[in-house]
Amino acid sequence: MATTEKRSTYHYKASGLDNVILENVVIRNEGEEDEMVLLPRIEELHRVIALGILTAPSCMSGKELRFLRTEMGLTQEELGATLPAAVTRKTVNEWETGKSDITSNMEFVLRQLIAERLKLKLKLTPSELAEMCGCSAETRQIRIDTKDMKIAA
Repeated sequence: MATTEKRSTYHYKASGLDNVILENVVIRNEGEEDEMVLLPRIEELHRVIALGILTAPSCMSGKELRFLRTEMGLTQEELGATLPAAVTRKTVNEWETGKSDITSNMEFVLRQLIAERLKLKLKLTPSELAEMCGCSAETRQIRIDTKDMKIAA
């Protein structure tokens, strides 16, 4: 059977996040059962996901924090040590597993620290960023158009 390709929408669960949807992803079929999703420019894709998390007007989830911490290449202990009041590894673990909520003040600090560490430009004033922290606990989808690697409207 011939190889075919199509562009489609793909739920990117391998990111460790439940809310990342990729649009215009190439899906290659090499037979009736062999389907391969071609993810372009993974490092850039992960930077766009990070930007989507940091600019989302909702509370940062534990899974999102774990994704961002991993992107920074830090352990839970190392992340805690970079935060004010020397947050413990146990506290970071509780945030990531959903056993404890991140306070809005700490989330503000985390968003700034993560953006700085990942060299991401948030294009938000500090007051706009502060308003986003501790908002609705509803996690919104992060939709990324893989043709131009931008957050889809």
